[in-house]
Formats: sequence, structure tokens, C-alpha cells
Amino acid sequence: MINSVCQQLKWQKPSGIKVVAKTINDSIEAIKSGITDKYKLFVVVSIKDADALARALDIKTINIGGTKPEEGKHMLSKQYMLMKQMRIF
Repeated sequence: MINSVCQQLKWQKPSGIKVVAKTINDSIEAIKSGITDKYKLFVVVSIKDADALARALDIKTINIGGTKPEEGKHMLSKQYMLMKQMRIF
């Protein structure tokens, strides 16, 4: 699935932009290793993966706009849904 998503993004990206798709664990490893330090990153993940990134990388804030209502999520506003096990800073 990652390869098909990456391929679709490569077709739609502006010239001069690099697209890389990784699993959440590989992403955490790459960011921790410093290999991504020279890049400006735009990370697209699920809320669950955003929480994993935040916990692993000591990230204090996350933009979670445009989330869908689903079972087990609490509505913070019309655009934001939060899973019970996630923390609010």
C-alpha cells in the first residue's frame, strides 16, 4: 500500500519536491537518526500514528485538523476528534 500511495503522490507533486513514503516505525527511525535533518518534512499520518510520532520524538503539538468522527473518538470541535487514549497538552 505504501508504494501505491507514494506512486500517486509522485504523479501529483510539484517539480523540485521529493516524495518518500515510509512506515511509521521507519519514519521514527529515520528522524531519530538525523538523516532527515537537512530536509523540511511534511508528515501525513493517521491520528494513531501522529500520537506514536509525538511520543517517540517528544513532539509537543500536532495539527490534527479534518479528522472524521469514528467509534471511540471524542469530538473536541466540528473538525477535531480525539481517541480516548490520546493526551491533550
